[in-house]
Amino acid sequence: AHAPGPVIEVHGQASWPGAGDASGRADALAEMDANGIVLSLLYINDPGDVSGWLDAAPGRFIGGPAMPCPVTRAAPYYRCFADSEGWPDLAWIESELRRGRIGLLGEMLYVYAGIDPNDPRMSPYWRLAARYDVPVAVHINRGPPPDSRIRRDGACCPDFDGEMGNPALLRSVLERHPRLRIIIQHVGTGRAPDSLPFDEETFALLRDYPLVYLDLTILNSIAPPEAHERELRRLVDAGFGGRIMFGTDGQPAGPILRRLDTIPWLTADQRRAILYDNAARFLRLDPRTDAAHRDRSSASR
Repeated sequence: AHAPGPVIEVHGQASWPGAGDASGRADALAEMDANGIVLSLLYINDPGDVSGWLDAAPGRFIGGPAMPCPVTRAAPYYRCFADSEGWPDLAWIESELRRGRIGLLGEMLYVYAGIDPNDPRMSPYWRLAARYDVPVAVHINRGPPPDSRIRRDGACCPDFDGEMGNPALLRSVLERHPRLRIIIQHVGTGRAPDSLPFDEETFALLRDYPLVYLDLTILNSIAPPEAHERELRRLVDAGFGGRIMFGTDGQPAGPILRRLDTIPWLTADQRRAILYDNAARFLRLDPRTDAAHRDRSSASR
């Protein structure tokens, strides 16, 4: 078992449209409870997910709309926010932000749509995130590669452009909105010859923008443990240990937690930072919520 204490998961996924919220939510909550996850950032795919996921499990999720949703051709990759051609309605988002029913934007999937984060269609979403001071989660790097399941079957994402996953493209966004909190996802993920990660650009962005945090999905689950540990060590040695957060991207949480337990050079404080403290700080959790998370974790042990 991983070190005692609560866990925040910053990269969860609601079920695809039509897949059944009730069963998906039950499975997600069971996975969370089994692994001490007190809170998950959930990327929703349809306006109905607010009631189907967020309202149905108060306090367990912070939800935000995925966007822009890629063109898809067939099951199981039904297009999210299909009624608005993959772009969640701005008036709806602002209403839900104002009411506190959604608390972040993302996962930003412009790499799947083959567009730049500075595309004019993206600008209103960045402005909303800045205006309401909510985090934004962004898919970076060149993956998934062409031979991955989600791309090789032809059902998903004909407009995918891995070059749009270059984190340096976020610099213009951050220049316009310097207080924006961003999670860059999939740091370190990629392989030769066609999906190598944007390592230099990632580290430069982290150095220059202290409100940019990260997760290591899906490197921390599908890649060999030594690759995960190597990237984790590079980040810690570069001084970014305080900005690494735990994520699963829909993969089982238990094996990822056990990987972290077996890394001998990680201290207990460093593990605790990755599993909870960094995310609690990034999300600006209030003391009452923090205490409730710790109480829940203690009661489950």
